[in-house]
Amino acid sequence: MTFDEQFVQIVETVLESESQGGSSERSRRV
Repeated sequence: MTFDEQFVQIVETVLESESQGGSSERSRRV
């Protein structure tokens, strides 16, 4: 897995958690 693919996965996870009322801690980390 390339770094770009890992970054995309992280961003998608953050966007998902935000749309579901995710923690502000996770969105601040990226």
